[in-house]
Amino acid sequence: MLLYRCWVAAGIAALFVISGCGPKTDSQTPRNTARPGPGGTAPPERRRAVTGKDGVTIETLRAAIKKDPSKARLQFELAFLLHKSGKLDEAINYYRNAAAIDHAYFQPRFNLGRLYMARKNFAEAAKWFGRAAEVKPDHFECQYNHALTLIHTKQYEAAEKALVEAVKIGKMPGRVHTLRAVVSLRRGQPDLALKSYRAAVKAGHATAEVWARIGYLLMRKKKSSAAAAALKKALAADPNHGLALANLGGMFMRKGKVKQALPYLRRAAKVVKKGVGVRVNLGLALLRLKKFRQSLQPLKEAYALKPELGLLQISYGVSLLFDGKTKRGTKLIVKAVRAKRSMAGLLGGYVGPLVKNKKLDGAIEVLKAILLGEPNNRVAKKNLLILLRRRGD
Repeated sequence: MLLYRCWVAAGIAALFVISGCGPKTDSQTPRNTARPGPGGTAPPERRRAVTGKDGVTIETLRAAIKKDPSKARLQFELAFLLHKSGKLDEAINYYRNAAAIDHAYFQPRFNLGRLYMARKNFAEAAKWFGRAAEVKPDHFECQYNHALTLIHTKQYEAAEKALVEAVKIGKMPGRVHTLRAVVSLRRGQPDLALKSYRAAVKAGHATAEVWARIGYLLMRKKKSSAAAAALKKALAADPNHGLALANLGGMFMRKGKVKQALPYLRRAAKVVKKGVGVRVNLGLALLRLKKFRQSLQPLKEAYALKPELGLLQISYGVSLLFDGKTKRGTKLIVKAVRAKRSMAGLLGGYVGPLVKNKKLDGAIEVLKAILLGEPNNRVAKKNLLILLRRRGD
């Protein structure tokens, strides 16, 4: 049985703004406080220059640095104002200058990490967050963002070390444990991932996503009851959580409880736009419930996404037979059986319904496909002869 898997990237958006690491006095860009005039609109505001501590400007800082380029603080304040002004390439140069002059200066290193992270240059961001963390290992935002960027660059062992430091700091423990679970999964350690997800719940981060991941990992351990309970908790938090819906539907399908699976799979197919597994399961459920025409659409969508999947070729081919598209359906079924002869064993239950729905040609082609995979199947041979006579062959 296919289970829908939803490993999506694992990054969690960083939560902190650049102004938090600028000069300590108020250096925010002035807000538009003009009141609307009689016509209902405010007069245009004249744009004012960005200023820093004690009203210092980019120009005055440039002049001061020209006189004495050895002061890291001046280099940083100029970089910060350039950053706020949107002159990012220049800001990078002055942040680098400040970091080079003072190797124990945290703020330029951290802001370089943030700037590169915003540009999605995760390798450079990870480097600068790492250098900042060396200066301030107890800075939570730095350790957390360092871990994020290391994950993006697939440096999972280093990311785990950064997260261990973040755990020690004690801020947002639930999110940190969730990120540790992601790292464990990337490293192929599902048991450690499950442990971290449970730690996230214990720390108060019991989101729908966390419960859904716990449910999926418990399914892999074949702990069906515990998995179902976790998936239902995920749906209690978010009734439209795709992973929880798909996997709960898949669990019911595995147990043969097709009617119970159907509503979950229908909802999952609406939420998970490109989920092959959920569409195959939905199509199979509809076929087993003799909703043959309804099965066609989800199987068609799945085939467009992954046409090489053998189970999909069989189920979509059968659905096409019920829709009267005998030639196309037969081609898919034969292709699947030739690739894997055991696929023929999935076809036997469709012969009777095809005959009942007056799809005699389709039933004959299914029997031929069964014999292609199982040449010594006496029942299939006998039934094929009966149907061929009925058709007048």
